[in-house]
Amino acid sequence: MRTSKYIINVRISNDKYLLIHGYSGAVDIVSNNVVNILRKGNYELMNEIDFNSLRKRGYITNRNIEEERKIVKTIVKILQEKSRVDSTFTIIISYDCNFRCSYCIEGKISEYGNQWTRESLTEEKINALYKSIDNIGYKKNKKKIIALYGGEPFLKENFQIMDYLIKKGEERDFSFTIITNGYELKYFEEIIKRNSVLSFQITLDGIEKIHNERRPHYKNNDSFEVLITNISWLLNIGKKVNIRINLDKTNSSNLIELINLFDERGWTSHSNFSTHISPIHIGALEAADFKLNQVIEYNYLSFSLLEKNDIINFINNSIKQDERFSIFNLPTYSVQNNIKNTLNSKKSLIYKGSFCSATANGFIFDPRGDIYTCWEIIGDESFKIGKYYPNFTLDKEKLQLWQNRDVSNIHNCLSCKYALFCGGGCAAQSFKKNKDMYHSYCDNFKTLFNIGVKDAYLELKTQQSNVKN
Repeated sequence: MRTSKYIINVRISNDKYLLIHGYSGAVDIVSNNVVNILRKGNYELMNEIDFNSLRKRGYITNRNIEEERKIVKTIVKILQEKSRVDSTFTIIISYDCNFRCSYCIEGKISEYGNQWTRESLTEEKINALYKSIDNIGYKKNKKKIIALYGGEPFLKENFQIMDYLIKKGEERDFSFTIITNGYELKYFEEIIKRNSVLSFQITLDGIEKIHNERRPHYKNNDSFEVLITNISWLLNIGKKVNIRINLDKTNSSNLIELINLFDERGWTSHSNFSTHISPIHIGALEAADFKLNQVIEYNYLSFSLLEKNDIINFINNSIKQDERFSIFNLPTYSVQNNIKNTLNSKKSLIYKGSFCSATANGFIFDPRGDIYTCWEIIGDESFKIGKYYPNFTLDKEKLQLWQNRDVSNIHNCLSCKYALFCGGGCAAQSFKKNKDMYHSYCDNFKTLFNIGVKDAYLELKTQQSNVKN
């Protein structure tokens, strides 16, 4: 007998740990003594009941390391096959945009020229697009959602084509979620009020001065007031709105003012309102030689990039001073939910074989008739996996390059105890860093996971304490 190599120990108090297994689905609260016995392998110091329980839940095993790796590989295969049964779809209406955001990850696309960026969907392309979706396949007995993206999908000149796109989707029982800068919504009220249009993600980087500096309209630098009005309108007509905040050191100190704005506008009283924080993501800088926390001059503004764990620690420390900071969903949100749900329900942990839909079941259709898998590399034709217009074709070799990227095929991942939580990290970021997507992109996941686990436990403990009181 030996201790499994896939155990994650997270200290939750002076005398307790959360014991998490990397493939058996188990999560348990144990004493320091149990953790020490597992580390040293002196199981004779443990009573028979505890020993049998730990063995049953996978912490103690008679399998060797290679046999454990094979189990992980089998789980990955099952997870990947299951994910591919049901595809996800994103449609880019146009690469054109009416904002000039300083950190735009699609900024390079503008270098291709107006003829390229201003090409939009047509009715003929939309008909071909939906036929391609039918060819790819999806579950028709469950609610299906298409994400609309850009560029900016809500440009007033796109009204007719947006109307046609959504009507054709409704004929197939699709609903829509929309990622937008939120500026020209007034031209689309008729479309937005449809039941098939479910939710919106809109980025708001701070109060007026900060937001307008970072995300100006190309004609009117003051985009802030228009967004505030439009967000309130969306919430008042019953639409779900998620506010994304792209954070670095230069706007982190102003979050309290943004919280005050949320409260003053009454947004936090809406059940359909949510908000999340993401670190600044500057595509052009990711391949450059830069250091975190170093001030960088880029596209007329200064940035000081933050690690995800820096953001989490900043928010958690801020919550101690003002509980309203807990409104922000953080990069550890999925980890926290996974642990909380498992502890509450006593069911198994949820695992994943790959990082995201780009390496599992995702298809992105752009206005030029091309198909991609990943949002991070749209517009780079070397990464396209096929075409939907004028004819539907998929390059199976390129598609498999993405879909075969799971933790069983990524260097160093299969032996990692975090593998089925991390999924190998972002393929696009791995390519930018290593010129090869079949390397792991850990992105400090171990630290983030441990923070998420601790926060999940503390949140549950607080909830249980409140119920007792």
